[in-house]
Amino acid sequence: MTRSLVALAVATTAMMVIVPCITWFGFGLAGNFPGRLERVDHVPALLVALSANVFGPFVGGFLVARMAGRREILHAIVFGIVMLAGAALDTRSRWEYAPVWFHVAFLSVLVPSGLLGGLVAKVTRPAEPAKSR
Repeated sequence: MTRSLVALAVATTAMMVIVPCITWFGFGLAGNFPGRLERVDHVPALLVALSANVFGPFVGGFLVARMAGRREILHAIVFGIVMLAGAALDTRSRWEYAPVWFHVAFLSVLVPSGLLGGLVAKVTRPAEPAKSR
């Protein structure tokens, strides 16, 4: 249980670092640095933010599954659901700062991205050494 909680905490922290870094880098490339409470309608910037919100949960799902070392898919799904719950609260408080399509797409990609990361972690898991008799 402790290993699972630590894995979830590490994956969540990684996602909370990855997503803002990619998003702000993308806003800079798009030439659109919004103010703290300013609406963003610039589609390229929103697409970069959306791609960050695909990549971040993917990495988080991979990390939580790899660190847990067992039941990778379950851990990745739980991670995705935790991220979705937090994102839903965040989206509710920031609804007026982005178009509806962005919010719908953002909430729609979190669990599948985390699950995909967990699947990749499971498939790429190193083989266990054979036990000698």
